[in-house]
Amino acid sequence: MVAAYAGGDAEDMQRINKHYGASYSLDDVRTLVWRRMYKVRQAKGVAGAFQLPEAQEFIARTAGFSNWSALLKAAADGAPAPGEPYSFDRQQSRISVRRIPSLRDWDRIIGVMKERRIVALEAEMMTDEALKRIAELEFVTSLSLGGSHAMSDDGMQYLAHMPQLGPNITLEGTKVFSAQVQVNCEV
Repeated sequence: MVAAYAGGDAEDMQRINKHYGASYSLDDVRTLVWRRMYKVRQAKGVAGAFQLPEAQEFIARTAGFSNWSALLKAAADGAPAPGEPYSFDRQQSRISVRRIPSLRDWDRIIGVMKERRIVALEAEMMTDEALKRIAELEFVTSLSLGGSHAMSDDGMQYLAHMPQLGPNITLEGTKVFSAQVQVNCEV
């Protein structure tokens, strides 16, 4: 992770993408680190501000743990991350994703959305595969996917199957922001 942030090669990026089940670019990784690591923002993003301790903290936090030691203990015990991978606003019927979701987390999130017929989703870590599954939920009327760097133009095809969204979609900060108008017009 440290080598990738500093300007990693294809092999570094391949390992990161395999770990997160995504297709991040180097810029995407830097943006994710920038958003979550105060020390990196204070240092204006210089590579030297993101070393092993920061990488460990980043990995632990994005997995839902408070710190690296907690992640290591859970891994040794075979325990999942503490708490739910989402928060739920009952009044708004909205679910917000709290961490970079694993496949298991997406199963849980989508299961709860189905069970409670939750109409709104905020997920800055949407992937094409997760969006494909969300698009099958006919009752979802609002998506906020800003910052979903793992989502590609390929994932946009699933939004065309969600006419119930109308203008209630946010794609700012994604790689596909420019496609928003086209998808909304097609829907």
